[in-house]
Amino acid sequence: IVVMVLRRAAAAPVEPVAEEMVVVPEGEFVFQQTGRRTLPEFWIDKYEVTISQYDEFLKALAADPRRARAWDHPDQPSSKKSHKPLNWDGFLAAARSGGEVDKQRVDVNCPVVNVDWWDAVAYAKWKGRRLPTEEEWEKAARGDAGNAYPWGDEALPGAANLGDDFDSLGMTGGKTDGF
Repeated sequence: IVVMVLRRAAAAPVEPVAEEMVVVPEGEFVFQQTGRRTLPEFWIDKYEVTISQYDEFLKALAADPRRARAWDHPDQPSSKKSHKPLNWDGFLAAARSGGEVDKQRVDVNCPVVNVDWWDAVAYAKWKGRRLPTEEEWEKAARGDAGNAYPWGDEALPGAANLGDDFDSLGMTGGKTDGF
């Protein structure tokens, strides 16, 4: 995979967003449209892990390389030597300067990309958390009734990055949802 990183004139710095978690109440929910399941109450991050948040994780690993392995999953393959995503340095530089990656503007509050499951596990462990189970993820994303979207079954332009106005050339996309 080749990622094109373009830099523009320095934009005003974007302040990193604060982390926020939300509670998902206990109770029944539709699981995979096949039946009902019950889960106890749990907490989940309201937003995806941002570039800025993931950068703090990588800085912590670099600051104490001997301790860095403590965050790895016990079954992580020995061939996996780093949690640094592919093309990270260019991607981070573009995010810090308000530049573009693949003709899409990025900043430090955009979701981190190119992380694998091992990276996600290590990040969550470093934060003192864990990844949600499949059931927890589905309940949080679809609600108790198994909706197509958290808010219901109808797409609401502007409510999420639904890709409705994606433009691979980066010329007109993002007018509806900001992405």
